[in-house]
Amino acid sequence: MKKILLISGILLILIVTWMMYNKFRVVIPAVDMNSSEIGWSGKSISDVHTGKLKLSKAEIIFKNGKLSGGSFEADMKSITVTDISDSEENRHLVEHIANEDFFEVTKYPKASFTITEVKEL
Repeated sequence: MKKILLISGILLILIVTWMMYNKFRVVIPAVDMNSSEIGWSGKSISDVHTGKLKLSKAEIIFKNGKLSGGSFEADMKSITVTDISDSEENRHLVEHIANEDFFEVTKYPKASFTITEVKEL
């Protein structure tokens, strides 16, 4: 009987602690992956190029109604170029930035970004 009370007490403490912590911390894991994307731009001496990446995971964390953290994971195989309309030139640039000269997408198919600190300006 003492073991059951001890286990129940510990469980109750864990549940109350979790509830108190999550009362002030809201995690939004349901980012709309179909309409969310990462825009990118790259600049060389003579050119500027732009494109997009699809997200494979995303989480935004709010505490007391304010952004406090989060994380994003990009699918590097989804990289596109948006500023070149010629399909052959576009394909060439996508292949170039996806190879080992830049992102080495076959070896690193995912890129991640984590918000570790948020400061108000």
